[in-house]
Amino acid sequence: MITEITAAIVGAGVSQSFGYGLWRYKKKTEDVDEWYEDVISSISYGLCICQSRRERSDLNYGDIAIESQKVSQRLKNHLNPYPQQIDEETISLVKNLEILFRKLSAASEATDEQSPLDSIEELFEMGQRDYKNNTDLDMGEAVDTSTNLSATMAGLFDQTGKNPRGFGSEFGEQFANANTVQELLQTMNSTYGASQKSVEKMLEAQYITDEWDDSLSVGIRILLQITSNLCRQAINSISETNNLPTAN
Repeated sequence: MITEITAAIVGAGVSQSFGYGLWRYKKKTEDVDEWYEDVISSISYGLCICQSRRERSDLNYGDIAIESQKVSQRLKNHLNPYPQQIDEETISLVKNLEILFRKLSAASEATDEQSPLDSIEELFEMGQRDYKNNTDLDMGEAVDTSTNLSATMAGLFDQTGKNPRGFGSEFGEQFANANTVQELLQTMNSTYGASQKSVEKMLEAQYITDEWDDSLSVGIRILLQITSNLCRQAINSISETNNLPTAN
């Protein structure tokens, strides 16, 4: 009798343990599936923001800054923490987009409610700090890639006839060492000889002229376009991995 009772107790314990293990497995699977769906939802929200803002004739930098910060925070919440089963490629995509939306927010905020000159000076300082802290950044490759992600950026180089990779490499070297925007412009103009207007267009500004406002707008539109394309690529990559609908 005792043996039968012991066997029954052990059997019940094993059954409970198996049932609990199965429940935890299903719960983890549900958590992972839900995480992927939530991430795609957040990225899709960011994509809609970028697309809607690009279509407006008059950019509202304050709204872009606020909305981009919301997307950045949502993506950051997905990362801290995230389920262990999430693949590394997806984590990398989400991390990159979180940084990109954070930078879009900062750039838009710097442009909002400031004079064009003050805005470009602040953006220059922000960019220089970021560039110096990112020792792995290849500016030539970054500029070249940006022409593939932004038709506006590609159009600027088509107008000037300059090679994006070559210009980016030279710009990166001078950008890191310049103390002011004026110094950067003077150095680049000297390097490229008489093609001053070409250099100014590629820097997205004509220094100390009324065209600063338009130039800042072009810069933010390029960033919105690049962010839109990277959002779409991330949605498609994550969706294909998990057999979910892709972005159009």
